Amino acid sequence: MHDEEPNDQDAQEIAGIVERYESMMANNGSAFFDLMELEALIEHYLQRGRHKHAQKVLQYASKLYPESLSLQLREAQLMAGSGDVKTAIPRLQKLLTYEPSNDEIHLTLATLYSQVNQHTEAIHHYRMALELGDRVFRGDLFIDIALEYENIGHWERAISVLKEALRENPSNETALHELGFCFETIGRHEDSVEAFKAFIDLHPYSCPGWYNLGNALQRTRNFEKSIEAYEYALVIDEDFSPALLQKAAALTMMEDYQKALECYRESILMDAPQANTYTLMGECMERMEKLDEASDYYYCALELDGEFADAHVGLGGGG
Repeated sequence: MHDEEPNDQDAQEIAGIVERYESMMANNGSAFFDLMELEALIEHYLQRGRHKHAQKVLQYASKLYPESLSLQLREAQLMAGSGDVKTAIPRLQKLLTYEPSNDEIHLTLATLYSQVNQHTEAIHHYRMALELGDRVFRGDLFIDIALEYENIGHWERAISVLKEALRENPSNETALHELGFCFETIGRHEDSVEAFKAFIDLHPYSCPGWYNLGNALQRTRNFEKSIEAYEYALVIDEDFSPALLQKAAALTMMEDYQKALECYRESILMDAPQANTYTLMGECMERMEKLDEASDYYYCALELDGEFADAHVGLGGGG
């Protein structure tokens, strides 16, 4: 589900409901809870992984409000959460006959159909949730739909959905990265370059836009232009280390190992060092015929990850 984070006031109200309910249960007493309070209580326990507590609240609430469709929805969600997807789906479909415009039912069904690899059905219900639901979740739903299309190999449709997501919200970074992945997967590298150029023309201050353009250019082996794109990304966000790492990769392909090393060293200052980064630095040193320094970097990689295969290969290959 795409849940909103509670604000401080909501959190205080929920804490009060939890305290009243748990006090009632501990003392075997009685207290009045309206339907919204009980639903909030169920959601509170679900978000904390306390499914047995949520189930007890549901049983209590269902006795008080036996006709509540929202409680029946929570029951189906609890079934799904416990792995009983095959029972949950028909239960949700029945609820849908009473509330065909309930976006939460559609979203829950979409999630469950995805779990059981019924991707066409998942797409239908994600699209219904997109049409009926809160605009704040639309960005997530576009991604959900695109991923379902990817799961069944409909890459062109996935690309179309991701472009739609970006038209609606150009700041949707996940959509940008997923768009690049789709183009790469089907080998449409030139089209990827054109798509990201068009995006940059409209949104010249998008750091992930420039980054993805750099990746697309690198796949067409236009390394100089890709480096320029990564540099633009770093001008916009100087701490965006993925652009620095990809710039280093492009420089390596151009056999400018010294500048590539400088990029790798700078990236280590931004983020915690990774075994892969040290290994790539070792490879640069090896190609510069500085074998002792190469070995040092390979050993640094193995200190972080003793099973990192590329570092072992580097040491065994003359480093």
